[in-house]
Amino acid sequence: MNLIFQCRKNNPLIWVLLNILVCNTSSTAQNQTPIKQSISYTQTITKSYEISEADRHQLYEFEKVGMTFTTEVRNVILAVDNNNDLTTTKTIISSNANETWMKPATKIIIDKHGSKMYNAQNLLINQDQYTPEQSQDYLSMKNKVAAEGLKQLPAFTPITPEQIAALQGQGFEVQALEGGVIRIRKGNNEVKYNNSAKSYEIAVYEGTKMVTQTIFNYQQNGARTFPLSKIERNYETTDKGACVASVTHTQYSNYQSIGLP
Repeated sequence: MNLIFQCRKNNPLIWVLLNILVCNTSSTAQNQTPIKQSISYTQTITKSYEISEADRHQLYEFEKVGMTFTTEVRNVILAVDNNNDLTTTKTIISSNANETWMKPATKIIIDKHGSKMYNAQNLLINQDQYTPEQSQDYLSMKNKVAAEGLKQLPAFTPITPEQIAALQGQGFEVQALEGGVIRIRKGNNEVKYNNSAKSYEIAVYEGTKMVTQTIFNYQQNGARTFPLSKIERNYETTDKGACVASVTHTQYSNYQSIGLP
């Protein structure tokens, strides 16, 4: 399913924390059946690379060629219809992420059957059906939406002593840092939750070395919470020892909704 921010069920730390803190998003749908609830927004996605000048000199020329700055703008519609069927529609508004000779998809629709990709002429260029596991995930989400409706992200609230005790009881290390940040760690996984700044950070380590880092920022508008941005860094070391971080920065804007409180 295509969530606004996807929950990582395969990561126990992230799954537990996001259930406690902020992961309460539901995917929605666009279908021929009348729409019951929907959310639409614009995604602006930039990709770049961070590397020191000293490490840059260690790169091969072909490695440098691939490190280009790209931008893609998408319109996303998430909706649920009167049958509680879910669909996500992504339309590419502009992009320089592909070579001119490529003919990439300009619209992607994910619904109860699977995914479909269309080109600029609105012709179907690829179609994938769900695996049995994906079909089960879809039905679980549909049943949840049918029972509870489409939910907004909850408001940020301080972590309570009871929540801290529950985390510690499951073997998590919980530490209060400056600025109201709560650091929660277990094994190689770490989350920093900042209630006042309405943000949280997820990091994965190999020993003391950070491998991935994802920072989520939100804004509060009345009783609603909306994603503002997501910054993802993936750190890699080349054969010659250069450390390179690939950075994907996603900004969210132009929110509109139907049928939501």
